[in-house]
Amino acid sequence: MNSGAASWRPDAMTLEEKRALLAAAYGHGQAITKLIVIGESDAALNAYVEKSPEIVQSSSEHGTRLTFAELVYWDITLDTDRVVRGYSQSGYHPLMECLGIDFSGAPYVEGD
Repeated sequence: MNSGAASWRPDAMTLEEKRALLAAAYGHGQAITKLIVIGESDAALNAYVEKSPEIVQSSSEHGTRLTFAELVYWDITLDTDRVVRGYSQSGYHPLMECLGIDFSGAPYVEGD
């Protein structure tokens, strides 16, 4: 189980690093979503987390939580036999806001 995450500072990141972080979040989201199968064991998720040190796994009230970049997370509800019963995901919007992406709908102005 991964229990620690590398700290990151958006103000110290280049545009390319920010893009890479967003791409990594999206990639992990795609992979995790495919591995969350209602009615199946969480074994595949655990194997993915073991190979992904940037994903932090922690216990939650109803199962487990996977976290990426301290903001994007997946809450996975498990029964007593570690069978997936449900899940929720959140945090992409806060991650993008933290990276300075404007959600106001205003036109992009270089330098803002």
